[in-house]
Formats: sequence, C-alpha cells, structure tokens
Amino acid sequence: APMGAGRVSKLTVNGGTVTGRYAVSGSGQLTDTSTVITVNSGAVIGTEVGIYHPQPGTVTVNGGTVSGVEAALAMRRGTASITGGTIVGLIDVVGDYDATNVAITGGDFTNATLQYADGNGNVVTKADAVELTAPADYKWVNGVLTACEYVAEINGVKFESLADAIAAAQDGETITLLADINVGTGCVLIRGKKITIDLNDHNITGTGYRVLFVDLLASQNKDGKLTLVGNGTVENTGTTSGNSYAVYVGGNSELVVETGATVKSANGYAVFVAPMGAGRVSKLTVNGGTVTGRYAVS
Repeated sequence: APMGAGRVSKLTVNGGTVTGRYAVSGSGQLTDTSTVITVNSGAVIGTEVGIYHPQPGTVTVNGGTVSGVEAALAMRRGTASITGGTIVGLIDVVGDYDATNVAITGGDFTNATLQYADGNGNVVTKADAVELTAPADYKWVNGVLTACEYVAEINGVKFESLADAIAAAQDGETITLLADINVGTGCVLIRGKKITIDLNDHNITGTGYRVLFVDLLASQNKDGKLTLVGNGTVENTGTTSGNSYAVYVGGNSELVVETGATVKSANGYAVFVAPMGAGRVSKLTVNGGTVTGRYAVS
C-alpha cells in the first residue's frame, strides 16, 4: 500500500511461499497510487483469496502457483497479465472499483474457473492456445470474452439463433423469442417437427424468397406443423413484387396463427400453401391471428 500520491509499491515473488487469509492485497481507497505485483515462481496461497487487487496497478503472473479457496485472483481494478504459472481457483474479474483489463497468454488453468461482470468496461482476453472455459452466458470471440446474444429459449435453455433453437426443439415444445430476429435474405426451415413459436412481443423479418418454411421430412415420413402464438409479427419486408413469402407451408404441413400473432408481406405472399406432391395436404388455420399481404393467402 503506497502511502502518498503518485507513489508505487512493488512486490516480486521469485520463490518460497506467501500465504494468508488474503495472501497479497491492496487497498481500494488508495486511488492516487499504484502497485506492481509480479509472481515469477513460488506459491501465493490464500485461505480465502490469493491476490486481491482493488487498487490501481498491475498484476503479472509469469510462473509459480496462485491459489485461493474463494478466489485465486480477484481483480477489482487495474490490469492483470498471466503469461504462465498455474492458477488454482476462481479468477474473479468484477472491476467494481474501476475498469479492469485481464490478458491471458499462457499458464495452466486446469483447476481454474472464470467469473466476469461486464460493468465499468472490463475486458478479458486470452490466446487461442490457452484452455479456459468462458463463464455462463459468455463466449470467446477472436480471443475476447464476449456476452452471448440470445434470441430464443426453450424451457430456460437459450440460443443465439432461431435455427439452432429449432434444431434442438422436440415435438410439442415451445420456442420463446427473446429478441427481434432478422434472417436477411435467408430462410429458417422447420422440417418434420410440430412446434410452437411464442413471438413474445418480438418480430421475425426477412427480405428473401421465404422467411419461414414449414415442410415435411419425407425421409422419415414426418409432417411439419408450426403454431404462432403471442404478440408479434412474421414479415417478409422485401420490396420485390410477387415471389416473396413470409411463411411457406409445404407438403403435409400446417401453419396455425393464434390471437396476437401476425403474418404479413406487403409486396408478396403472407402465407403460401403448397402441398408439393400427389396426395399431400397443406393446411392453414387462423384462430384470431392476422394474415395480411398483397396476396394474404395463396
């Protein structure tokens, strides 16, 4: 704890053992000073926290072992660089005093976990070769810890794309939207499944040939059925007249539009019902919902 504005205190561990309830700690009250903590070898062992860092300054772990029962490294402010060594316990990047930057380029994290809060502009990066699992609701994107952007969920399990949610859905299950979804010029396929999408005050839009395509899975002789519930809209917003569809209902498949749900296409077909095969039947049922378009149903 450097006692005086502009002063810097340093600790370097080159061997031996540093141990205590908080084996190495600073003070979050000293904002006009800084510390330099370096672990090159040896062991830093906290019966609660190995290194507690609420002050401005840097922590560098090049080797040795840093461990703690509650946390091996608790970063509340400042910068940490882990280039080697072994971390045993929680790496807690909260940054509740100020922004915290943690860069991980090497080390053993077999018995380490990462906890992160994205307030105050905290940043955690890691090299591709480093094996460290991202915490729940986060992922590594080009080496940067990034919050997942969920758009749908099934029974509490969240997905970052509607296609992934549909792939995981079982017959009879409901996919609940968590955000608006724009499929661009693509199409989301619902093949051989009987599922419900709760629009949940969100919209599914696209500008391509089809936004949603409900179809049978011929190889398994399984019909498709999509039920739309909740307030929201499935819309083809493309400007091309004619062959553009909001929902395309293929062979032996069915679309049900319940109260609150809207299917629309201003320049094309809202719902196109196309059995596509001898003896097949496609169905549209509207139970209080809205189907509207240049060609509402065709």
